[in-house]
Amino acid sequence: MPIQNSIVLGAMTDELESEETQEEINEISLYLHDQREFLDQIEVRISKYLIDFYMKEFSYRDLEYWLVVLQEIIRVYSLNGLKPFLAEGFRTTQIAVDIRNIVWFLKVKLIDALVDKKIMFTIETSRDDLLSKMKEFDAPSLLIYAVNLSDDESLTSFKRAIIKESKMDFPD
Repeated sequence: MPIQNSIVLGAMTDELESEETQEEINEISLYLHDQREFLDQIEVRISKYLIDFYMKEFSYRDLEYWLVVLQEIIRVYSLNGLKPFLAEGFRTTQIAVDIRNIVWFLKVKLIDALVDKKIMFTIETSRDDLLSKMKEFDAPSLLIYAVNLSDDESLTSFKRAIIKESKMDFPD
């Protein structure tokens, strides 16, 4: 929600004689804006400081928000092996923690390793080589599971997305 919309939302709430103060409304609006920004940042390269801020900011967010984050990860990285975890029957008790670990690994650990040339892979890298390299860098087990289950086309898309992101500059 853009800042302008939060001002309008606050003004409208004042007219409705809400029990919440303008400051509380603005705080909620900013929080919602940050959540949307975080989802948008999954598609681009992001600094580990900003991702750390978001992770701390939303660490206690409800499960539904983290499932939306998981949907975005599946979309951006073609990790279709994670789709079953969107269904209630497949979720573990720690699914929100697992999602945060996957985000941290993909957005920080793996990208930093590629940029620093501590890990090397290309589009042609085999599934087994990729999995062993990811395990060397302590990839979350749920991510290993998803990559292992990926079909060849999704695996290629995953590798392309990671390589492309590692070559991006940080947004201004």
